[in-house]
Amino acid sequence: MSASKRPHFDAVVACSGLSRSFDAIEWYYVPRPSFHVPGQGNVEGWWDGGRRIYLSSVGWYRGALVRHEVLHYLRGEPGHPKRLFGSSGRCARELHG
Repeated sequence: MSASKRPHFDAVVACSGLSRSFDAIEWYYVPRPSFHVPGQGNVEGWWDGGRRIYLSSVGWYRGALVRHEVLHYLRGEPGHPKRLFGSSGRCARELHG
């Protein structure tokens, strides 16, 4: 199941210049359109701060969302610095289409 996420991972590595192990990611499919994360509300995707990425039944198929969560994993820290996540950041095309 996670092999389908490899192209998304590779795209974010290329735009961000960051690198971590793809094989270390634990992918979780949440069989609901969204799920609740305390402090964040209902979401379609979430990185747990470690190596787990959770994607809803909708988020699983949204490439931009997958790449967004991968970028969190690659950074290894929370937050959305504009230089990477912003609409004119290094990964703008990958995250915003």
